[in-house]
Amino acid sequence: MVIWVFKFYAALKQRKLENKQFDRQVANEIEKNKKLAAEIDQRAAAIRKHVEDRMNIYSK
Repeated sequence: MVIWVFKFYAALKQRKLENKQFDRQVANEIEKNKKLAAEIDQRAAAIRKHVEDRMNIYSK
């Protein structure tokens, strides 16, 4: 009975560690995606500005 309790406790600790590692991986992916989204927003703004400038040139 005592051995079973220790095995169960060890399994719980292992599961908790795995969950922490997974949470860290998810947090890292979220940060990476936020950086990519910011870069995409910057590029989109630059493209919009370029298109507006070109349209202003042609409308004169």
